[in-house]
Amino acid sequence: MPDDYKPDGVSLKPLLDESDGPWARDHHVIQYHGGAGARTLPSKPFEYTVVLTERWRLVNSGGQSLYDIQADPAQRHNVAEKHPEVVTRLRAHYQPFWETVSPRLIPVRIDVGNPAENPTVLCSQDWYMPTGNPPWNFGSIRRLPKVTGPWMVQVKKASRYRITLRQFPKEADKPVVAERAKIEIAGHSVEQPVEADSKGVVFEIDLPAGPTELVTYLYDKNGKAGGAYFTEVELLERQ
Repeated sequence: MPDDYKPDGVSLKPLLDESDGPWARDHHVIQYHGGAGARTLPSKPFEYTVVLTERWRLVNSGGQSLYDIQADPAQRHNVAEKHPEVVTRLRAHYQPFWETVSPRLIPVRIDVGNPAENPTVLCSQDWYMPTGNPPWNFGSIRRLPKVTGPWMVQVKKASRYRITLRQFPKEADKPVVAERAKIEIAGHSVEQPVEADSKGVVFEIDLPAGPTELVTYLYDKNGKAGGAYFTEVELLERQ
């Protein structure tokens, strides 16, 4: 870390090593961005938040409520009307958090073409869905859901790339269950048939450097498409 780096948070070291150093903060802010199932993206101020102190919990989820944890650890009794000054104080603690965090609520792009990890293995858990969760576990993926979404990627080097589409990890050695495959990336849309018993559908394409989105489609015999839940993107050095 550079010497001038200033983190948003504070070090937990004094709590962990039980040192006598002063604890620099008397409150903590938690925000569950998008809520359960990511149904309310993009996040809004105070939405699905908790502002905590050793005594109080100000909860903003389906309305605002205040709980005295020392007297009511199960959080059964909303005492916001009895302690409006506490509500005001805890809401004031939230605002600097939001001002710091909200400008950075943007997709984190995944490098492709980075020699530190080539090929890059992508998984559908990183699809950037408008609402809801993508297929993120094998309980979902093994059903081959008919849904797809974009990976937000950063092409590190302008070159030729090999993109291999699969429904399971390469190590599973399973055939792709599809009739046709398509990719969309950097303004290109390329489609090809899926060979019988193919373990991966391979595209080769020239990509410019820079940010882009990769969307994959695997069509069944009825023309319904799900994505390639596991996809490898490999930089091919030009000859």
